[in-house]
Amino acid sequence: MTTQTIVRHKRLGPGRLLRVLRDGALWEVLFASGRRYTLPSREFEPLPAARPRSSLAARRTIETLRAGIVPVEHIEDLTIGLSDERKRLRDALERTRTHGGAAYAIFANYGCGKTHFLALSERIALRHNFLVATISADARELQLSQAKRVYQAALESLRYPDMPERGLQPLLRRTCQQPKATRSALNEAEMGEYCPLVIGVSAYLESQSDFEQKNALKYLSNEGTLRRAPRLFANGNVARQYTYLLSGISALASALGYSGLALLVDEVDYYSRLTPVQKERAKNLFKALIYASQGEDGTALNADAIPQHDKVSYPLRFSDRSALFFMFATTESEEQMPISGWLSPALLIRPDSRFSQHEIAQFLRMVGAYHAQAFEYSQSAVPDDAVPRLARILERALRERRSEMNARLLAQVAVAFYDLLHVYPERSADQRIRELAQALYLESAL
Repeated sequence: MTTQTIVRHKRLGPGRLLRVLRDGALWEVLFASGRRYTLPSREFEPLPAARPRSSLAARRTIETLRAGIVPVEHIEDLTIGLSDERKRLRDALERTRTHGGAAYAIFANYGCGKTHFLALSERIALRHNFLVATISADARELQLSQAKRVYQAALESLRYPDMPERGLQPLLRRTCQQPKATRSALNEAEMGEYCPLVIGVSAYLESQSDFEQKNALKYLSNEGTLRRAPRLFANGNVARQYTYLLSGISALASALGYSGLALLVDEVDYYSRLTPVQKERAKNLFKALIYASQGEDGTALNADAIPQHDKVSYPLRFSDRSALFFMFATTESEEQMPISGWLSPALLIRPDSRFSQHEIAQFLRMVGAYHAQAFEYSQSAVPDDAVPRLARILERALRERRSEMNARLLAQVAVAFYDLLHVYPERSADQRIRELAQALYLESAL
């Protein structure tokens, strides 16, 4: 949020947001009266970070929420709680930018928000100026034992914070705009002139035609060969090779003005369906990526134990300039990788699905802001005390009926509540809340 952001206090009126404190719990605001106050953010009308551009866009968001799904483009606004997890993520991204890398594993049971948190992480990483590659493993198209396919899928999904294009080519085009910075980064490669990334990027820089540029891009994507360039192997112990290349792309991104590269991997649970040989290769790839990003700090990994290919040796990191953030989501079971044996507890994230009344109230207000924009009415039509009362009922429902009530259902209830208030204005918010409490058998929470 910038100093030009205008917010509205329920009692003091409009003002200019100066600072956000305590992870969003407090806002320092300069009001039109000239007075400056630091007040709880809950006292202000909701301020979406990605407010829809029109009522139609807001309505699409509401219709998606009605199905219990949070739209990715508004996931920062419409995520309930997770303030501690968000802070850890931001700290990890800052560590990556300043110290060369970080690695985290998301542990949660099925349906407890792993994919949601990865999607939230993608948005936050983009906002922190990272290139982001998000991939999802499966049993056929993207097996975790196939390092080459993991690498290719990462490049295909590569997103940029400053442009809508995807893939590796936008980064390569930027090398042509900043050849000096590019050469400086390439000169730091651990493998020197024999480095495939150095050779491929140099070939792109020196290309005299679109055809030559396409050949260099295909080589770096492992979809073709390049004259006098080392072969990129597809089989055998290739975890080091592709980890080194991803580390190199993160270093190149850092040299060209980005914060680094964030690699996010979902559906790691498919590891359990691999054969013993495939599982060993998948473990080698993940150990290599963890070591390349996190190093020995907080890990129980030995770099020398990660095998080399029988025809070529690769270091795990491209250079000291590398800035690779690695995060993946999995469940904790005997059938999965022994992640808890590799990473210290400080590097494990377990999204908390226990939401406080305050967090639920913030979510309800945000849904109300989107709903009011979608159907073009004033949010002041909802009494100030209605949201805290509804939040108290929903918090109790989540706490006492965890098997029946979850975040998805909570989103559906929130939309339904505002629907009823808007369509049937003759029925008061108090009546609607009482009806909801009765439906949830929680009249005592009123």
